[in-house]
Amino acid sequence: MDKLVKEQMISLEGAYNVRDLGGFKCSGDNVSKRKRFIRADGLENLTENDIKKLIDYGVKIDIDLRSNEECESWSDNLKEADQIKYEHVHLLKGLRSFPESLGGLYIDSLETCRKYFYEVFKIMIENRDKGILFHCSAGKDRTGMIAAILLMLVGVKKEEIVKNYTLSTSNLNPIIDRFSYENDESLKDFLGAEAEHIIKFLDYLEAEYNGAEGYLEFIGFSEKETEILKSSFLEKEK
Repeated sequence: MDKLVKEQMISLEGAYNVRDLGGFKCSGDNVSKRKRFIRADGLENLTENDIKKLIDYGVKIDIDLRSNEECESWSDNLKEADQIKYEHVHLLKGLRSFPESLGGLYIDSLETCRKYFYEVFKIMIENRDKGILFHCSAGKDRTGMIAAILLMLVGVKKEEIVKNYTLSTSNLNPIIDRFSYENDESLKDFLGAEAEHIIKFLDYLEAEYNGAEGYLEFIGFSEKETEILKSSFLEKEK
């Protein structure tokens, strides 16, 4: 594990795939801003110590990307904290097909669920000066797509975005039992975070929209709004 990966990991008692997106080299002498965006998995097992740690870390907004059914089955313990504003966006609402690969799922999500991608990034723009944690159940697919778009937006190299995505594979081992896929061979391929899936997603964004900025403008953001999001996620390298 390299130095940056260690710095980005946020060790908690009740969640396993929690990472700061800050510290990546961007264009010029910029890096992605630390404590601005934190990606995470399910938060139903967070302890009081975990919640205090995230509050002390600077988290002000909690964006829950899960479905209504998931939210009913598994709580989000972070939303109980008075210091944190909870936002729920069912990111994949309306997605009816189940593609043969995760990469296909990600691409279908970009096109079918534009409205909900818009809602997520709108919250981020409106809270440009706040630390935002966003999460789903495993912290790799819905969370992974949002993280990839953010990193692509500020010019993080493709190989670094891919590496950030694939780290979920090792981080997920303690929570695999939560998902009842063991008896369905067709779903086992969806448990990992192999590079090919996010590469397919990134290549599609580049080919169809000329990158993350083009996609954000396509789903409804002005150039000014996109720049606000971008600049809020950049800081000078120290």
